Amino acid sequence: MSQTVVCAVEKHETRVGLSGGTVFCIMLFTVAGVYFVFGFLYQRIVVRAKGLEQIPNYDFWREFGNLQADGCDFVCRCGGRREAKMYQGIDDPLSDNDRSGMEDRDDRLLPM
Repeated sequence: MSQTVVCAVEKHETRVGLSGGTVFCIMLFTVAGVYFVFGFLYQRIVVRAKGLEQIPNYDFWREFGNLQADGCDFVCRCGGRREAKMYQGIDDPLSDNDRSGMEDRDDRLLPM
């Protein structure tokens, strides 16, 4: 645009080459590739693993999604961690406190 009301754009020098982020990504993918290829070969040739056990540190990678979910719960959720409630089996005897709660719930289920 060649208007007098528009600010002039200063020309910045353009850098030729790769940025720091690009170099980091290239190195990250190269190291990860070498890790998996040589780990696979080691597991296959030396340990004689078959199937999914050929993946290096298979137990860690199998639990990796759960570890990410735990980290997200720790960082993002307020009020601390809530433990899952345990359920009683059918054959488990109920304590006196549990029986009184059961009677209250039964009254609300079948109004007469």
